Amino acid sequence: KLLSVAFMLLLSLNAMAAAEVEYSSIKHDFGTINEANGKVSCIFELKNVGDEPLVILGVHVTCGCTTYEFDKDPIHPGEKGNVKITLNPAGREGTYIKSIHIYTNTLPKKKTVRIHSFIVPKEED
Repeated sequence: KLLSVAFMLLLSLNAMAAAEVEYSSIKHDFGTINEANGKVSCIFELKNVGDEPLVILGVHVTCGCTTYEFDKDPIHPGEKGNVKITLNPAGREGTYIKSIHIYTNTLPKKKTVRIHSFIVPKEED
């Protein structure tokens, strides 16, 4: 019985130690951008406020005009990592709002961040 209690205590301690993520921001507004000026980028910063390494498992974008890069190495407790989002405004105009899903080894696993802009089209020759 004592072994059973010790095992349950160990399980509960393991359950308490976990990665936790804090985002510096969950939205970025590029403001008014000109299609002719090309791509724009922003950084979403993640801080590990938990007790275990934080891992960015993946990123999902909903449009081919938006690309991403993210830190592949584990983010240790107290450290920060980044997800860089790049928007290519080519062929787009007007109000632009996109959701980006960031997946980590935390609960919940998915966090949705958003980018906003107003794209001014290139002038025709």
